[in-house]
Amino acid sequence: LIEAIDSGAALEKFKIFIKNQGGDETVIDHPERLPQAQYQIEYKAKKSGYVTELVSNYIGVASMMLGAGRLTKEDDIDLAVGIVLNKKIGDKVEEGESLLT
Repeated sequence: LIEAIDSGAALEKFKIFIKNQGGDETVIDHPERLPQAQYQIEYKAKKSGYVTELVSNYIGVASMMLGAGRLTKEDDIDLAVGIVLNKKIGDKVEEGESLLT
């Protein structure tokens, strides 16, 4: 697995998956082609320290409420919506630094 990732073979296989499902595989090399959210808001650290916890359930629910997921199968998904985690557990963070966008 590590060799496939390091060699780029896994990425090439992912491009094939995207193409075979009718998607535009060029977004892998050009992510700016993906739909972009109208608004982007950063959640910033209130104090300096280390990231010790990410409550994935809260992040997932927030993402769904923004339109990135469905509560029911009839709900629409907004492909431009999502949450980007700018830090991971164990990362050092300074007050005011972006934790997620």
